Order: sequence, then C-alpha cells, then structure tokens
Amino acid sequence: MHLSVYAAANNLITLTSYQGSDPDARLADSGTGAAPTRNPSILGLDRQFTWLDSRSYTLGLRLTF
Repeated sequence: MHLSVYAAANNLITLTSYQGSDPDARLADSGTGAAPTRNPSILGLDRQFTWLDSRSYTLGLRLTF
C-alpha cells in the first residue's frame, strides 16, 4: 500500500503598499474591447474594472494498493 498526500496554494499573501487592484506588472491592456492590446507605452495601466486575482487551495490524497 502506498499513501500520498499533497497540497498546493496560489496567491496566499501579497506584501505591498500598492493601492490598486493588482500589484503584478501588466503586460497587455484589454482596454474597452475584447482583444488585448500589446503596447509598451501602456505597461502598468490599472483599470477600474480589472478582476482581482483569486486565491486557490488544492488538497489531495492518493491511495495505491
């Protein structure tokens, strides 16, 4: 018998004084259209309707006989 237990987490904590919605660097801007626009002059643009990053947890257990 073999037992495996695993856990994974994403975006547990962000340590920053940034007041915007996401402190990660933005490499494209969706603007008001559906297709993202890649323009080096708009890097870091923080729009009001940007979705916040989600926090996720994964737990698993595997038994093999």
